[in-house]
Amino acid sequence: MSISVASNLQTEHVTATIIEATAADALESIARTVGVDVAKQGEAFIVGELRATDRGVLVERCERLNPEDVETAINVALSDIGETRVYKGGVIVVSDRVSVLRRVRELIKELNHSDSPSWCVQLYIASLDESALRDLGIDTTPAAKVAISLAGDVAGSGLGVPLGLGGFIDASLESVLTAAAENGHGELVAEPLFLLTDDEQASFLRGKITPVPRRTVSAEGTVETTGYDEINTGLSIDVTARALADDLCRVSVQLEISEVVAIIEGAPERTADQFQTVADVKDGGSYLLGSIARQRKRQDRRKWLSVGRTNENEATNLYVFAKIYRTIPSSGFGPVSDPSDNNDGDQPSTESSLLPLP
Repeated sequence: MSISVASNLQTEHVTATIIEATAADALESIARTVGVDVAKQGEAFIVGELRATDRGVLVERCERLNPEDVETAINVALSDIGETRVYKGGVIVVSDRVSVLRRVRELIKELNHSDSPSWCVQLYIASLDESALRDLGIDTTPAAKVAISLAGDVAGSGLGVPLGLGGFIDASLESVLTAAAENGHGELVAEPLFLLTDDEQASFLRGKITPVPRRTVSAEGTVETTGYDEINTGLSIDVTARALADDLCRVSVQLEISEVVAIIEGAPERTADQFQTVADVKDGGSYLLGSIARQRKRQDRRKWLSVGRTNENEATNLYVFAKIYRTIPSSGFGPVSDPSDNNDGDQPSTESSLLPLP
């Protein structure tokens, strides 16, 4: 074993008492005292300032992103000899040149301190029949015009509709739906409210579980029930929101409505309507994301989703409305701030996130 000490450390004096410590641990403790690093090359220890070309290992923690995203972000900054490993709990181990590791440390710091927006998503699932919509002054032919009329102007928190809503032109979305329900024209099937972390999924489920018996026939011809299978029916919703800009969000909605319509030889017959969409919406806007047309006969009007008049074969539309609000502002998409305006030295500026690459 050999030890090399940088020339600028020849005048440094360190007094230490070492008990049951390895040479590497002892040298690291001494080097830390004088504020330098220790590197090992083969059997030699080098004490002094590390050169930019020396290799090292960095151990940090990042809990803001999932392991795959963390590794992708760090790999962008690595040189051709760098490697990254991300472990459970956000522990990151990076091997590369010292100059690169310094930039990786700053990158991880920026990831940990960067703003992560949250979104408040209010959904309105409204069941309205076509004749009721006509009574409200909404022309339902063709169906595309209904969506345009109901969606209206996305600016502002209300449902600004220039045409098609009669006396409800300047009313808010809640007022339109409440008026329809009070007049027997429809019903709010569900009003789920979600607070979402950016790019995370939230779910809503309301329905019932129908047990289906599992039966076997013995050699003697006896029918026995050996257990039950469960069939879920009702309304299920999955929502994801991701920031595209300070006031723009990409929202994804998956909706399914199912019910048991008949029992055939002891087995339930299940029907399902599915709705899926991805839309770019503005913060504070009210939107009609889409609709599902459902045909119901008179004897089916007692079903939980069916509302309105009891015509023999009347169509019922299920409309999916959404209001989107951003709850945590972010400077990540806005103009770069002047570092001189930042009075808190501990808070990283937007400019510091632009790290040089090797």
